[in-house]
Amino acid sequence: MRGLGLLDIMMAVALLVVLGTSAGTLATALIDRQVSQAEARALSAWADAGAAKLLEEPGRIERARASLQGLSGVQPPVIGAKLQTPYRGRTITMGYYRPPGSPDKTVVLIARAAGPVGPVPAPGAGDAIAGVGIVRATGTGRKVTGPGLDYTLPPGLSARPGDFVALRQVSLATGRDLYLHRRPAGELNRMETDLHMGGHDITGVARLRAPDTTGAGARAVLNVEGPFVVEGNLKVDGALRAGSAKIGGDLVSKRATVQTLIVTKGCSGC
Repeated sequence: MRGLGLLDIMMAVALLVVLGTSAGTLATALIDRQVSQAEARALSAWADAGAAKLLEEPGRIERARASLQGLSGVQPPVIGAKLQTPYRGRTITMGYYRPPGSPDKTVVLIARAAGPVGPVPAPGAGDAIAGVGIVRATGTGRKVTGPGLDYTLPPGLSARPGDFVALRQVSLATGRDLYLHRRPAGELNRMETDLHMGGHDITGVARLRAPDTTGAGARAVLNVEGPFVVEGNLKVDGALRAGSAKIGGDLVSKRATVQTLIVTKGCSGC
């Protein structure tokens, strides 16, 4: 049995080089794909935050024009988040406009991630990132293409091929139903579901009211499942039920059912 000749060794080395190059290329492509997914998710989150900003300031939507208007002062979707994409650090800018022929009080919000980055993978259908695509140059202008997206950009947007873009249609007719607003505006502050504070306090309350719930002339029952602390006076027209309650002022109630009750001042109905 003969040993390996020079030609055999050269062929083996060449094969290893090819395999190593292919593995390196595959690894690079996989990393690029994961980074693009992270960028797209961050851009999508900022677009959602921008849409919330527009809904909190409905005057912007009502006065929107056909030309692109910048949007600033958007609250970060995550505490400490910056207006840039992760890893590649591309700057994120936002704007909105009213496309010609669009429904009344409806605008399109555009969040764009731009930067000196070469060709990168676009979000794919399997990435589960909705409303985000990549800018491509076409014969008729610039389009955003992605999962379910084929959108022609307005002339006022200085987007370049390779930029990531997130699109949101924002409408006063339907969009505000998703948010709890902080100032009176019609019926927008009426809750259609339970309010879950996630362990946080409700502060600065002037008066807490509950309507009649048990029939004509009856009064509501204030039922508190956990510890209950009132810094001032508490008046309950109906019954008070709580595991424990601490009242800093007077307590007035038709009937109080509390395992542990501390009232600093007078107590009526105890």
